[in-house]
Formats: sequence, structure tokens, C-alpha cells
Amino acid sequence: MTRLAIHQADIERYNLPPQRIKAADSRAAGFQRRFGLNASTVELDALPAAELRRRVEMAIKEMIDIPAKDRTMLSLVDERPGELAHAASARPGGSKAS
Repeated sequence: MTRLAIHQADIERYNLPPQRIKAADSRAAGFQRRFGLNASTVELDALPAAELRRRVEMAIKEMIDIPAKDRTMLSLVDERPGELAHAASARPGGSKAS
């Protein structure tokens, strides 16, 4: 699992407002064991939307094997050229097949 959202450096960099852990939250004890009794939490939506979007997009792109995807798309040229053209144009930097 890759942690994409809030890191301690983000709290400092973006001056994110802390929230205290709610004692009634079933995850509170585990969180406090891991991060300390006085640790605070931060709402995910406190991170600027553009930054969160950038992180998610980067993580997704890192998981895609682009050469394998491109080989698969090229194998469709003879079978379904319309689908290939649509998929290629949807990819950033992609171009339509001729």
C-alpha cells in the first residue's frame, strides 16, 4: 500500500489545521499507539485539491505498464481500429491511429 495523502511534512508545508482524535472512534487506540497519545489528525480535504489530484494521478501512472498497454492497444488495430483511435486520443500525449 502506498500512502498518498497527508504526511507530517504536508501539515507543516500547507499549515493544515489539526483535529484531536475522537475517543469514540474505533481506530483511536491503534492510531495513538502508532503516533502517540497527543497526535492530531488532519482532514484529507484540508490538502489543496490540486496537490491531492497530482499525487493520485502520479500513483496511478506509476502502476500502469505503459509499454504493455501500448502493445495491447496496437494489437487491436486490425480488430477494432475505432476503439484504438479513441483510446489513443484519450491518453495524455496520445495520437489517433491512422
